[in-house]
Amino acid sequence: MKFLLKVIVFPIWITVKLISMIGNLLTHCACFVFNLLFLCIALGVVMSIAQGLWTTLFILLGMGIAAFLVLLVFAFVATEFWVMLSDGLKKFIFS
Repeated sequence: MKFLLKVIVFPIWITVKLISMIGNLLTHCACFVFNLLFLCIALGVVMSIAQGLWTTLFILLGMGIAAFLVLLVFAFVATEFWVMLSDGLKKFIFS
């Protein structure tokens, strides 16, 4: 009975592993895009400080913090969920 369950879970494990790998790749690509965004925001912050535009400075800092939180929460937490799920299925199949 356990063997039959392992045979059924194996394609699910392959699918989860594929989703995990694609998610990891997309996370790394998103990091490069967000780095360009962070560089633009940093340039805007420096220009705002130099020109004394304090309202613009706080808006840019808020955008930077929001972008960082989106990257942290939605990208890395979602990717780690799929990795943990894949590892659990692998332990069950190969036990």
